[in-house]
Amino acid sequence: MSHTPQSKPSTRRGSKLFVPLDPKPKKKSSLIHCFIVALLLTGVLLCIGLLVMGSKIDYNYSSESSFKGASLHTRLSKRSALPKPPPELPKLSPELPPELPKDSLNPSPTDEFVKQQDSLKSKSSADDVPAVPVADNVNTVPSESSKSKPNLLRTKHPPALNPPKPLDLLLAGEISLIGLKKVKGAIVGKFCEIDWEEKKKDPASFSFFMDLVKKNECNEKGGTHSINLKRAVSACKAHDQLHGLLPEGGIVEPAGFVFHESRCGSTLAANVLEVVSNETRVFAESPIIPGALKFFKDYEESVDSSNDDKDVEEFLVNRNDSEEENPTTLLRDVHYLSTRSPSGPVQVFYKFTTVAMWEPNLDPVLDAFPETPWIYIMRNPTEVMMSYAKETKGSQKVKESKGVDMGGRGFTNSSNCFRKSFNEREEIKDEIRRYNLYSEWKEKGKDDVPNHVYCAAHLAVINAIALKLYFERPGGRFVDYSDLVETLKSDIIPDHFGFHLDDAALARITETGGTYSKASRKVNKIKNETEAKEWVVDAEKKIDSAPKFVVDTVQLMLVKGYGQMLKLT
Repeated sequence: MSHTPQSKPSTRRGSKLFVPLDPKPKKKSSLIHCFIVALLLTGVLLCIGLLVMGSKIDYNYSSESSFKGASLHTRLSKRSALPKPPPELPKLSPELPPELPKDSLNPSPTDEFVKQQDSLKSKSSADDVPAVPVADNVNTVPSESSKSKPNLLRTKHPPALNPPKPLDLLLAGEISLIGLKKVKGAIVGKFCEIDWEEKKKDPASFSFFMDLVKKNECNEKGGTHSINLKRAVSACKAHDQLHGLLPEGGIVEPAGFVFHESRCGSTLAANVLEVVSNETRVFAESPIIPGALKFFKDYEESVDSSNDDKDVEEFLVNRNDSEEENPTTLLRDVHYLSTRSPSGPVQVFYKFTTVAMWEPNLDPVLDAFPETPWIYIMRNPTEVMMSYAKETKGSQKVKESKGVDMGGRGFTNSSNCFRKSFNEREEIKDEIRRYNLYSEWKEKGKDDVPNHVYCAAHLAVINAIALKLYFERPGGRFVDYSDLVETLKSDIIPDHFGFHLDDAALARITETGGTYSKASRKVNKIKNETEAKEWVVDAEKKIDSAPKFVVDTVQLMLVKGYGQMLKLT
């Protein structure tokens, strides 16, 4: 067997065989490694040196505060090696800069510039706009192009970048409930910022709740916020519970209800209740409670989405989730929202319209608040009938056809007691039939009874409901118009409604009670200033001017009921 000797690996250039490394490059690589190690050692030594230097700094914060709780300024002040923070720059003065010195490097101001400086001073003092200081090395002579530029400092207040949300305003008590509406099956509350202090200073200028709403520019065009009522109540109760503002039982019960017949001084009574204390509010003929009752009479309100506030959509609920609750729950929720204020819950009175007396309007209200005291204000029926009479235009023949024989005054279709919605009620017709008045006037050749008979029937039905209410519902009192303010001050407010009246409260009540309730201001043409219009009792004048047909109708239909209520006062 022949043996072939192995050939020596080729070292020729271009050979694909492995060529061993030359020993010289190995020495060069080891030098590079040594250099890298030296750099690393140098870095380690530098770090050790910094740590040693840092150990000399006092890090003991236990004498003042922990490191975690120390402020940035405290931590920096402990390090003496660090520079102190720069001193605060002086605040810019709102005044204009002093005049430039004569030896200034700037050119002397021209006459035109002096005039502009004077003009700026006058504008600054008038508009309270702070002037911008001018540096010493800046040429203060305005250029021609700068004269035409507007003064940006005259802008009053830039709009808020992040205005508060309606729900935040409600939680803070800054907006009040002013009405209700239905949007896509959900009951939505309308809220607005109301200046209650303005009403308390002059109640007669805001005799009705809607006067106050109008004064505060609460309308669909602006100023109102719409919030789903369930969400509003839930959020407010959680907020009040957290801050200890939610009373036992969930709400502060109403301070009292004021029911009445028309033209009897109920507005004056509401104004007096407004000034009982700083913690009382009177919702005089507010649409909130009647609006809540409408949702339980198959009432559907047409809503134009284009008029709704933009924030409505945020709080809408699905129609399938908006099953109506019972009237008691809704009425108590509405009242709860009405008692909220920035300082806590307030005492609320409600003065209702005469329409509220019609059954069954009162039943759900009294069921929701069974412990709330109430009063019914009445007046001599002859005085009420004469207050209903209006100035009548037209010939004497037209006046006589309407049953008018009062020297130009009569019961026209514009009288509050003569409304088609009232006259068509069966209660009114039954009251007229009770005295056979339809037949009597038909024999006189009249197609219908005159307007004053409808007015008398209207008052008779309302008074009958009040008497029934007195015996069926506890907590009621009758109050007569003849001595209204004194009765409120000495009896109803302290004994029936339970408010303590100090000397200041008595003085406020006396002052308010002497002012005409629905027209508190008149112009004194001699002094050219406004003054409170004095309330004048005109009972005798009304009785003396009453014609015979009014007196006869009152005696027939109203005297008996008025006498019964008078005995119960």
